[in-house]
Amino acid sequence: MKILRLIKAYQMYQAGETAGFNDALADKLIASGTAVDPIAEAKAQKEATALARAVEYARQKAQADADAKAKADADAKAKEEADAKAKADADAKAKEEADAKAKADADAKAKEEADAKAKADADAKAKEEADAKAKADADAKAKEEADAKAKADADAKAKADAAGKKG
Repeated sequence: MKILRLIKAYQMYQAGETAGFNDALADKLIASGTAVDPIAEAKAQKEATALARAVEYARQKAQADADAKAKADADAKAKEEADAKAKADADAKAKEEADAKAKADADAKAKEEADAKAKADADAKAKEEADAKAKADADAKAKEEADAKAKADADAKAKADAAGKKG
């Protein structure tokens, strides 16, 4: 014996009524769609609800996983961009420091060359002045010697003239 709930009118029963039938007739009414087994129907409804819940849970989990992956991807991209920016900043700073060092080296070399030129110019001027003084000293000595010789010659002539007048 099976208890069925009728979906369509059957003999004296109306749709929606529950009644008991022998197993063979119950199977025939279920197969024809005239009735349903309320226990099987409840079980099927319970399974459908469980399945719907499982599907919803799976959908929510898939959405959560997709959201987590999107966040992880965004975080990874942000980190990659931050790393690229940090590298670019470091490269720019290194270039700036290298340029500053190159400029300092060039300035130091230019100063060294300017100092060397100034020293060479000063040495040349000092040599020129020393040479001019030496020439002036030599000229003065030559003039002094020439004056002394001229005086000696004049004295000798005067002496010779005096001796010639005496004799």
